[in-house]
Amino acid sequence: MARGEHAVEFRANPVQRQFIESQAKADLFSSRVGEGKSAALCWAPFYHTRHNPGANWVIIRDTWENLQRSTMKEFFKWFPPGVAGNWHQTKREFTWHEGLAKGTITFLGLDDPGDASKLMSQELAGIAIDEPAPAAESGGVDELIFDIGFTRLRQTGMKWYSVKLAENNPDESHW
Repeated sequence: MARGEHAVEFRANPVQRQFIESQAKADLFSSRVGEGKSAALCWAPFYHTRHNPGANWVIIRDTWENLQRSTMKEFFKWFPPGVAGNWHQTKREFTWHEGLAKGTITFLGLDDPGDASKLMSQELAGIAIDEPAPAAESGGVDELIFDIGFTRLRQTGMKWYSVKLAENNPDESHW
């Protein structure tokens, strides 16, 4: 970390590292509880942005409440506001500190297919979706949100675009 006194002790296991560093158009990390999916999902935008300065990302979960309670809590554990970047509550946006990375992450709770409009007119470098499949206390993220989000990957100047999904193992009927 470039600013503050926050020490980062994240050591990615081989599966996490492969997920974080992959340049595939889309990656899915699906496993049991406690396998490090959420940590890997938080580190993927950082890795991508370090290699694609100016990258704009969105991190999505089914509801704003679930996003705050889990995904953002995990993200800010690794990248605390004021140390790794600035948190803009009203915009729900995190901006990396210069020297660490250059770019933004917008956090969105999208629990209805109609919420996909929140992605419209955006030019993104990456999208991270936490728990796209229904899980405990989660309704999941609709496939339409994934599909529309995928069409938003068009920010100019990027070396590659990325969609990262992390979930507990879903049932066979999930998209």
